[in-house]
Amino acid sequence: MKSSRTKQTHLRLSVIIPAYNEEKRLGPTLDKVCRFLKHRRESCEIIVVDDASTDGTLALAKNWRKKHPRMLRVMTYPHNLGKGGAVRTGVLAARGEVLLFSDADLSTPIEETDKLLKTLDDGADMAVGSR
Repeated sequence: MKSSRTKQTHLRLSVIIPAYNEEKRLGPTLDKVCRFLKHRRESCEIIVVDDASTDGTLALAKNWRKKHPRMLRVMTYPHNLGKGGAVRTGVLAARGEVLLFSDADLSTPIEETDKLLKTLDDGADMAVGSR
């Protein structure tokens, strides 16, 4: 999704990952997303939105933040808002020109991002990936 908001920074891409009780999946997902984004020429960010998880999701995300403080932000709130609420929270906080949200299981591989970005660069207002 392209963002029409004025950005304070010149980030190309914000990857938003809503997470509710994703302690087992989130680590491998962050590993893949971080590796993918580190090799890009443009600036990117990852926003993990913890949806009041009751497992170790939030602690895991905060530990990843310590390893990647320039790339990763972690947001949370005291009660569960559901996936839509988590996505909305991430979208409103995102600073990128292009906003991408992905489930914590990476059901659509992060490597497909370049196809979506090309579609946007070619003039589309929105691009959707699906398994």
